Amino acid sequence: MILLLLLWAFSIAVFAASFKLPEAEQSPATWVIYHGTERLDYTTELLQLALSYIPHKHYKVRGSGAYLPKERAIDELGHGLDVLTGTCLKERAEKAMPVHFPIFKGANGLRIALVHKSQPDKLKGRFNIRDLQTLHGGQVHSWSDTKILRSNGLRIFDGSDYEGLYLMLDKQRLDYFPRSILEIENDLAQHSTLDLAIDSHLLLQYPSAFYFFVSKDNPELAQDLLKGLEAARVDGRFDALFKQYYGDLLTRFGLSQRVHIPLYNPLLCDGVPWDREELWLFQPGILKNLASEKQNAGSVN
Repeated sequence: MILLLLLWAFSIAVFAASFKLPEAEQSPATWVIYHGTERLDYTTELLQLALSYIPHKHYKVRGSGAYLPKERAIDELGHGLDVLTGTCLKERAEKAMPVHFPIFKGANGLRIALVHKSQPDKLKGRFNIRDLQTLHGGQVHSWSDTKILRSNGLRIFDGSDYEGLYLMLDKQRLDYFPRSILEIENDLAQHSTLDLAIDSHLLLQYPSAFYFFVSKDNPELAQDLLKGLEAARVDGRFDALFKQYYGDLLTRFGLSQRVHIPLYNPLLCDGVPWDREELWLFQPGILKNLASEKQNAGSVN
């Protein structure tokens, strides 16, 4: 009799287990849609990493499937788009909620230039903004960089065609084309048929904070992202991911041997955590001064 009862209990347990809901059905995923196509790069890996520290919400990420101009994408936050990345500008912070954690450690504000291959020393001997004012740089007219460089008194041609700027430099109608250290090698590789080279003399720097942005109607996601980013910084996974993608840039470009020209940034949003030195590659105190005092940048506007 006892044996029969045990067999009956065992069969009931097996039967019940066979109807147990899969884990995914027990805890539905909370999807976070990021701007652009499905991809695995630094920002999407960091997004996944940060949200992994909030396991009970079962966050999963995927791309929106299309790229929109940045300002239009901001308007789409909360309407099928949950997260996008970008420099924290005053006007952007009015429309969307910035997560105040500089995901590139300020490196996106470090600019070196593409020059024509026949004139690798075009920028040699240029020690300040006045020296650069005799030259013509290039930028896309809609980029915030254009306004920043012009606010410092530099002569900038603002083209509407991104590819056209490379062609103008190739034809020596421009003297230089400043690009972030995070992207310049990729830019050069994509235009390998043109006679372009990376300048080895100058480093332009302006204060810049590249953030995750979310809808102002979704403060919970902003809080979770900040919590996850801070946790990843504490346990070292944030630094490890940054080094995996960008760890050798500072030595590869010889930044310490270049002439350093600091620039003022009049577009930077408020609330940037300059007081937290652990979040930045370079002295945040200096950058804070550049963010608030135009005269410190040596501008002659």
